[in-house]
Amino acid sequence: MICDKPPFAVVLPHKTGTKSLRLMLAARFPVLITDPFNEIPAEYKNYSEGPVICTIRNPYSRVSSWWNYIRRQENIPANPTARHLEAYSDANRLGFVRFLCEDKNRPLPVSELLGGLPVTHWVRTENFVRDVRNLPLPGMKQAKVLHAHNGGMSDWRSIFKDHPEMISWARDTYVDDFVMGNYSTEFPW
Repeated sequence: MICDKPPFAVVLPHKTGTKSLRLMLAARFPVLITDPFNEIPAEYKNYSEGPVICTIRNPYSRVSSWWNYIRRQENIPANPTARHLEAYSDANRLGFVRFLCEDKNRPLPVSELLGGLPVTHWVRTENFVRDVRNLPLPGMKQAKVLHAHNGGMSDWRSIFKDHPEMISWARDTYVDDFVMGNYSTEFPW
């Protein structure tokens, strides 16, 4: 998302609280660009006019959430893209392990989405309300935060219990996310 008054940019990686923050900001500010797949347009790769905000989530939780989301047929959009249909088909055909290892539509590591764009403010899914209210934007201190999970979603650890080999895969794939979000790479059994 890009806004010019006040100037700010928001990078919203899939399955990190993106819908909540996107709707909240779009209702308050004149958003210029919203890209549903979070590919930063080339002209904004060096954005420096205002704060750069990015949502981030524990990579283990994010991977589990993606898997659970993509498997639920009711989440297929009304007008699905070929990308959506391919992901739903692959999830059901491949199963958890192969889907995560082979799916080219899985959530990209945050560092790949940012492409070097420096983040000034992080919104962690686990601290969503607090982090949103601390954003340096007008009216955010009193903002009513809708649809915030605050980490209270279903236990994402359970999917890894059946596939412990995926812990090292997630750790290797999302290594930068662990560092950027200050998350421990130790799996919290």
